[in-house]
Amino acid sequence: MDKVKECEGDYRLFIDDSDSLIVVLHLTYSKVLKIDKKTGEITEDDQSIISNLNISNVYKPHAILGIITINKLSYLLYVDKYEIVGSINSSDIFKVIKTNFIPLFNKDYTRSGTTNDIEIQNLKNLLSLGFYYSFKYDLSTSRQKKQQNLSININNSNSIKDISNENCMENIVTKYFWNLSLNKKLFEAKVNKVWSIVCIFGYVNIQKLVLSGETVQLSIISRRSCNNPGIYNYAKGISDSGHVANYVETEIIISIKQKIYSFVILRGSAPVFFDEDLSNSQILIKKNANLTSQAFIKHLQEIQQNFKFIMMMNLMNEKNLEEDCISTSFKTQFEINEINNCKYHQFDLYNNCSNDNFAKLDKYIHDNLLKILVNFNCYREESKDCKDSKYSKDCQDSKDCKDSKDSKEINKEIKEILVGKDSNSSEDTKNEKNKKESHTYEQKGVFRVNCLDSLDRTNIFQSRICWQILLIIVSISF
Repeated sequence: MDKVKECEGDYRLFIDDSDSLIVVLHLTYSKVLKIDKKTGEITEDDQSIISNLNISNVYKPHAILGIITINKLSYLLYVDKYEIVGSINSSDIFKVIKTNFIPLFNKDYTRSGTTNDIEIQNLKNLLSLGFYYSFKYDLSTSRQKKQQNLSININNSNSIKDISNENCMENIVTKYFWNLSLNKKLFEAKVNKVWSIVCIFGYVNIQKLVLSGETVQLSIISRRSCNNPGIYNYAKGISDSGHVANYVETEIIISIKQKIYSFVILRGSAPVFFDEDLSNSQILIKKNANLTSQAFIKHLQEIQQNFKFIMMMNLMNEKNLEEDCISTSFKTQFEINEINNCKYHQFDLYNNCSNDNFAKLDKYIHDNLLKILVNFNCYREESKDCKDSKYSKDCQDSKDCKDSKDSKEINKEIKEILVGKDSNSSEDTKNEKNKKESHTYEQKGVFRVNCLDSLDRTNIFQSRICWQILLIIVSISF
């Protein structure tokens, strides 16, 4: 079955023959959205006004992305063609394939030298590169963050159901809400949220497989931040506000045996001020260590709003003078600042894994990072009627663990990542008791990974870390 579809949404867009009015209907909402082309006013009205229109054109948008202004001319931007990626908690996830721009100005309104044809085509090309949305599932927010935002007593409800049924426009993480500015006029008009949708830029993939007779769903959501955006040639390092270039939050979601696991890992440019002369690849450090500290601390504080612990993984080449210059600036921040709950590791992936030999990387992760990964934990939801004892036993040596060293110790750690045994303090013990009663466990720490451009080497490292998490969850579940 072809997943790419066109014009099958719940919206209907009517253009009046007078070319002064646009009316948008949603099939499940009692009101219509009315946009006056002459004044730009946006209001809601009764559906009965449709019968009074002299309709010249009818469109069937799948989703409304918002209102965009180009060279002082405004357009209603909508999804014309989409692809169904899959579903999470019975909520369909869509990828933008094709968009359309409806002018919000009269045809006889002309401005000398302004057509916007090139700008519109460029935007259409951009919007086909990896934008995703859902009507019922907030793609901008991880499952752990969703649960924290709900602020409910999950002893009295099913946490999985609560998350899947939440309003997608509540508690949005705005740094991943790429069409936020396009919705500004709709928000200012205080119209119903049915006219808005959250669109992320990144990557979403959802796959199902059968293991030992059990259906397992594996989902990956990568959310690219709209703070300090741009390709590597033009966006590098950190900004004064603490935002790094190419910052991406990747979440893997594993649904298995009435449980849902979520694990988040981050990537982003090295959090120092640097630039590169593209003509000779020379790295330029733009600010000294003291002037970098404020932005560096802001960056850590932003991450620690969601995770108590951070493991900074720098994968840059130690033998390359240009990359080592950045690494030295990076490490200096840990020397001159008092930084709590954050560690810095460097692994020269280029020289340690030449010719695509990743054995040293796997050994490094096993020897240095596996216990940290276990203590960081992963987020887990489960139904109240799910029997913990079935999943809390030490797993036997499975196929997935046979190649691992010290398999008994690994299996002990596998148990700990699921039962939350990572501290003996009274405060943590109390927190763990509350989490067990609420049938959830939280991810306490996060890996924050970078190389020079945070692309290929970072991909390899993150895939290895996420693979370890997948093995752990599968091993304990069967």
